[in-house]
Amino acid sequence: MIDLPADTTLKTDKPTIKDKLTVDKLIVGNPYNFINQEERLIYKGRFEGWYQFYKVGDKKRTVWCEVLVTDMFLLEETTPSS
Repeated sequence: MIDLPADTTLKTDKPTIKDKLTVDKLIVGNPYNFINQEERLIYKGRFEGWYQFYKVGDKKRTVWCEVLVTDMFLLEETTPSS
């Protein structure tokens, strides 16, 4: 373990707690993805406690994954690439 002076602040590119995705921020039809994953998902809505997403490019728009509120921290809103 490395001992750092008390006034040292570490910089990180990880999202802060305020940046974490929460269910109240989900918008039906908006794009999301699992953090550090390539699959792009579209939020379909909630069904029996599950937050459902379909995969971008799936023309049938079948549910590709379901996420519980306790696992929402694994997702982030997809930002357009520059």
